Parts: sequence; structure tokens; C-alpha cells
Amino acid sequence: TGNLNDFTNFLKLTTEKMVNHSRDHKCTTITGVIISGKSPAKGIKEFISKYKYTKPYLFYLHGWSDIRLILVDLQDSSIITNKEGKKVKKVYQNTLLNK
Repeated sequence: TGNLNDFTNFLKLTTEKMVNHSRDHKCTTITGVIISGKSPAKGIKEFISKYKYTKPYLFYLHGWSDIRLILVDLQDSSIITNKEGKKVKKVYQNTLLNK
């Protein structure tokens, strides 16, 4: 999970650098996709499914940022996502099935 922590920290930094929050900003979502050729350890799947990151700006008056975390497991053709990632899970499933 060390590399996974580094990756999620990178996504957080990306959010801080890329989002230009102002009163006109509503929501920005950063999506981190991990593609694995072998089945990851159970702890990794749990970490991803429980991962949550929301950054409010000025008490949500200037919007917020969310992070979607998605794991594509090529070994067993499965997709693991956090709650935010479930919104786009079907897109990745369809892509995986049509390879």
C-alpha cells in the first residue's frame, strides 16, 4: 500500500495545483486509474473501496473537489472503485469486456 499512498497523495496534489476555485467553480473530479496485470492483495482492494477525498473551498461556497479511485484488475476482469468512482464504473467495465 506504500505505492498506493504515494499515488493518492499525487492525486491530492494534482487537485491543489489544477483547480482554480472561485465563486463560479462548482465541482472538479480527479480520476486515478490503476491497471493491474495480477490480482492485487486484499488490503489494496479494501483501501480503494473505502477511499474518500473531498476538498471544500470556502465552506463549499467556491465549490469542491473529489477524487475517484479505480482499479482495473486484468487477471480476473474486475473493476474496484471507491464510492465516487461507481459513477463511471460501467464505462470501464464495458471497455474491459470489449477488449
